[in-house]
Amino acid sequence: MFAFLAEHREAVFPEAMFADMHPSPDGHPSVPPGEPACVVVLQVLHGLPDVETVRHLRCDLWWKAARGLGLNDRAFDPSLLAYFRRRPTRSRKPDRTFEATADCPATAPPKVNAGSTTGPPPSTSAD
Repeated sequence: MFAFLAEHREAVFPEAMFADMHPSPDGHPSVPPGEPACVVVLQVLHGLPDVETVRHLRCDLWWKAARGLGLNDRAFDPSLLAYFRRRPTRSRKPDRTFEATADCPATAPPKVNAGSTTGPPPSTSAD
C-alpha cells in the first residue's frame, strides 16, 4: 500500500474530491486534504491511534514516501487527523476516502493456502 500511495496518491485523492468539505474560497485547510486522506488510509490498515500514526509519519521512510514527504519534511499535528475524519461525516459522501482505495490490490485481504482456513501462506525454504 505504501508504494501504491507513493505512486498514485494524487490520482486517488485529487483536491476536487474534497471540494465540498471546504465550500468557501477562504476556508481551505493549510494541508491539502489528499495528504491526511493518504495517512488515514494507512492508519486504518495498521490500526494505529492518531499520535502513533503521526510518529510513523515523522520517522518512517515508507510513510513519508506514501505521503510524498522528503527525508527532512515534517509531519502535521495529530489533531489534524481527528479534524479530517470529522469533516466528511457532515458531507454527502462520508466514505469517500475509503471508497477511493477500495479497488486497490494492496487493501485486499491476504490469500490463504488451499485447505487452510486462516493465516498467510507458510514461507518456503531456499535450501
